[in-house]
Amino acid sequence: MGLSMVVCKVKNIEIFLFLKIFLYFIKIFSGKSCRIE
Repeated sequence: MGLSMVVCKVKNIEIFLFLKIFLYFIKIFSGKSCRIE
């Protein structure tokens, strides 16, 4: 049971990091499109 909880935590951290990087790229692309306009 403890092991499955650790795996869930690791997966949550990976998802959190993925969302953070995804939002970071959205900010870059939206910033570029704003500059072009």
